Amino acid sequence: MSNGKWTGIAEAARLIGVSQQALRGRVQRKTIDNRLDNRGRIQVFIREQDIKQNNNIDLSNIEQENNNVEQHQKSEIDRLYSIILGQQKTIDKLTDQLDKGQAERREILSLLSKAQDVILDLKEQKEIADDRSRKAIKIIKENAQKI
Repeated sequence: MSNGKWTGIAEAARLIGVSQQALRGRVQRKTIDNRLDNRGRIQVFIREQDIKQNNNIDLSNIEQENNNVEQHQKSEIDRLYSIILGQQKTIDKLTDQLDKGQAERREILSLLSKAQDVILDLKEQKEIADDRSRKAIKIIKENAQKI
């Protein structure tokens, strides 16, 4: 076999313009010459004429396709950037709301602490009043027994 070369599946697929899966199918159907290399990988024989046919590609089509892809990518980048800006505005608003909520929470905790202090003071005052009431009742009872 001359006028060609032995090569791996990936390179052969690229050279002749087919997918690796299609090339493996040809190997299985035995419609392309193949062998195993020293490492046990499949190699196929690619004829020179097949390589030449594949490499005669109209570069203007490729260039146009690249331009189309590039334009699409730029549009996609602009679209994603716009989405990111919108999300950043939302994040900023939520951060502000969170800051306000945390400030309100601190204020509420402060008020609760003050309320607890007032409740403790009232309990102490009630205990003092109860104690005075008990003493007054005791004195009244003692005085009532003396009369």
